[in-house]
Amino acid sequence: VFLHSHVGHRFSHEPLSQLEVNARARQFSGFILLVGRIGGPSLFLPSHAMIIQNKDDFRIPLILEEIPTPKEFQDAIESLSPEQQRFAKAFRSMQLESTLFAMCVVQIKPQLEKVLNLPPDSLTKEIKLTQDLLELFIKYQIPSDLLSWKCDLFVDPADVPSKEKIDAVKAYVAAMQEMLKESKEKEIQQAKDEWLFDHGGHLPETVMESQTIQYYGGGGGGGMERAYRGGGMMKKCVSGRGGGGGGGSMRKSAHRMKAALPQPPAQPGHGAVEKRSGETAAAEPPTHPHGVEEAPASGTGFDISQIPHVLEKRYAALDEDSALRPTIINVGKTWTKEHQEGLLSKPEKKSIGVDEQKEEKTKAFDLLDALTKSGVVPINDASLHVIVTATHCFDKTLMDTVIQKSVNPVEKLERSVLIVSTTIHDKPAEELVKAAQRERVMTYSPKLFLQ
Repeated sequence: VFLHSHVGHRFSHEPLSQLEVNARARQFSGFILLVGRIGGPSLFLPSHAMIIQNKDDFRIPLILEEIPTPKEFQDAIESLSPEQQRFAKAFRSMQLESTLFAMCVVQIKPQLEKVLNLPPDSLTKEIKLTQDLLELFIKYQIPSDLLSWKCDLFVDPADVPSKEKIDAVKAYVAAMQEMLKESKEKEIQQAKDEWLFDHGGHLPETVMESQTIQYYGGGGGGGMERAYRGGGMMKKCVSGRGGGGGGGSMRKSAHRMKAALPQPPAQPGHGAVEKRSGETAAAEPPTHPHGVEEAPASGTGFDISQIPHVLEKRYAALDEDSALRPTIINVGKTWTKEHQEGLLSKPEKKSIGVDEQKEEKTKAFDLLDALTKSGVVPINDASLHVIVTATHCFDKTLMDTVIQKSVNPVEKLERSVLIVSTTIHDKPAEELVKAAQRERVMTYSPKLFLQ
C-alpha cells in the first residue's frame, strides 16, 4: 500500500487544477487498473476498472471538488441546533472519507501463472500462449479450471518439469481453440441453413469490393442478383453457370470479401465474440456484480481511512490563515483511449463514454473473476495507491496578494505542504526541511516546529 499526497493552490477567480491519470502498457504486457475510494481499514471500493494491454494508452480526467476548511465549517454550523450540528458533522465526516482517492494495479501475468498452477516466471517468454490465454479469458470467458495444469494424485508437483506443465496448458488451449472453431463453423452453417429454408433454397449474394464472382449450381444462368448491405439493397452483376441440383458453392477472385449473411441468434453458453469478417457475433457477457475488493494489508496495523480526520485536526491547529481546503477527486465522464489493433496497424484514438466505461469495467471484473477463481485464489502481485488531496486557496489574485496584502505566497504554500507532509510521513518538520532552509522556515512557520 502506498500513500501519496497532493497539495495544489489557486488564487482568486482561478479555476481548479486540471489533473488526469495516464495509464499505458507495453507490447505483450498488461495489467488491470481499478479506480475507486477507500471504504475502511482494509476495504477498497472500485468504481471503475479497465484492462490495459498491448500499447493501450488511457487518459482519465480527474475533477477536483473543494470542501470548506475546518474553521469555515465550524463558523457555518455555530448557529445551528444540536441536532442540525450532529447531522452536519456526520455529513462532513462522509465528505472527508471521500477525499481518499485510490488506484489498484493488478499484474496479469503473475496471476495467470498462479491460477494455472504454473511456476513463477514460466510465462515470461511464452508470449503467444499468454495472448491466447487472455483471449480465452476475456473474449470467450472460459473458466480457468479448463485450462489449468493438474498434477496426478501420487506425484509431487515440484518433481514435474516446468516445460511439461507448460506443454500441458498449451494442449488445453489448442483443444479449446479447436472446439471454438468448430462451434463457429456450426453456427455459420446453421445460419446458412436457416436462410435457405426461409428463402426457398437460394443463398444471398455476397457483397464484395471490386470483384467478379462465379456461381456454380443452384440452377440457372447469370443475371442481376441482390445483396443486402447495411440495411439497404444493392445490385451486383454476376456470371452464372448452370449446375444441376444439389448445393452450390462459390469461388471468389477478389482481394476482400465480406459475406452478407444474417447474424444467427445468440447461442447460450458462448461468451462475447468480437465481430470480424466472415464470423458471427454471439451474445455479450452478463454484467459482473460490482463487488468490493479488499486492499492488501500493510502489516503495520495502520488505519489509512483515518488519514483525512487526522489531517482535519492538523489543519485546524496549524493553518493560521484557514486557506487549506480538503479536496475530493472525482473521475471525469469522458475518457480517451489510444489502441493499436495489430503490430503493423496505426494507433486509433477514441473517446470512452459512460456506456463504454461500463463495458470496460465488466471485462476487467470478468478477467479478475477468472484469475482468482471467483475470489478463491488471492492476488499477491498488486499495488494499492491511495492519494489524499488538499488545495491552498488565496482570497486575492497573485498581484493583490503580494502588493495589497504584502504576503509572500511561497511561504504560505511551504507551510501547507509541510502540514500535509508531516502528517503523511509521521515525522517532525525538522527531518523534512533541509538544514540550509530550516532557519528561514522556522521564522515564518514556527508552529510547525513546536509540535
